[in-house]
Amino acid sequence: MAEKEKNYFEDINIPLVVTIGIVSVVLVYLSIAGMSAWFYRYEQAEIERKVFRDRFESLVNLQVEQLERLNSYRWVDKEKGIIAIPIDRAMELTVRELSEKRGDTGKAESSLRGTEPQPTFPERAGDKVNQEGEG
Repeated sequence: MAEKEKNYFEDINIPLVVTIGIVSVVLVYLSIAGMSAWFYRYEQAEIERKVFRDRFESLVNLQVEQLERLNSYRWVDKEKGIIAIPIDRAMELTVRELSEKRGDTGKAESSLRGTEPQPTFPERAGDKVNQEGEG
């Protein structure tokens, strides 16, 4: 019986088994490292897509909506007859009203008209904007 056991151990190619074991361990390690790298790259792309890009687009859309409301005529309450006017026009009327109370009408109105550049409005997210700020 000792001869059978001896022959059994002699048939095993130990260097081949060790080589296969080492190669297997290296392949498993590389697979885990590769999947981890792929996961973290995908995770960063998702964070950028969900957090930064979407938030920026909604912020731009909100700012455009607010600027449209500030610079347009609209009904606030139709039943009561309350109308919102553009902010520039409201400032002109306020200056005119205050200057009439003081008695210097011409000076205040001329300082408001045509001296300041018109505001540029950002476009909605996804719209192309050229350098002058026009869509």
